[in-house]
Formats: sequence, structure tokens, C-alpha cells
Amino acid sequence: MTTPATDDTALLLTVPEAAEKLRVHPSTLRKLITDGKLDCVRIGRKVLVTPEEVAAVAARADAFDGREVVPEIDEGFSAASSVALVGVVTV
Repeated sequence: MTTPATDDTALLLTVPEAAEKLRVHPSTLRKLITDGKLDCVRIGRKVLVTPEEVAAVAARADAFDGREVVPEIDEGFSAASSVALVGVVTV
């Protein structure tokens, strides 16, 4: 049996992990999934999100109904994703 990844190189994030990166409540993230604004992977009852999808939804201001979102940037995001995340501010 393998040990789950505990570092920032995980291929899939749980809802609480993805919500933490976006600095939103997990229920907000679940609403984005329900509304079709965030793609997810379902394995059994587990709902998982890719780090790339987290970066993509952060870049789309419409996903958060006009609220400013400043996600955490760490080594888990690629350099291209980091550039896309800079300056995500809506009015």
C-alpha cells in the first residue's frame, strides 16, 4: 500500500486542500463544483481537484462573483500558472 502525498506535489487535491489554496471556505469550493465553475475528479465518494484547475478557476474572476481572490502561490503551481494568477482583481 502506498502512502498519500503530503507535500505540494500532489496530483490531486482534496476539497479542503484546494479551498485553502484559494483562501475560500470548502463549502464555497463545493458550490463552484456544483455550479460547473470548477471541474473535479470523483473517485468513489471522494471529490478531488487538480492544482491546474485551482489555478484556472483563480484566474477566472467570474467564478467568485466579483470578489477578489489571491490564491497562495507555491512550488505546486507551474511558473505559467503563477504568471496567470498575478493581478486577479475585480471591481
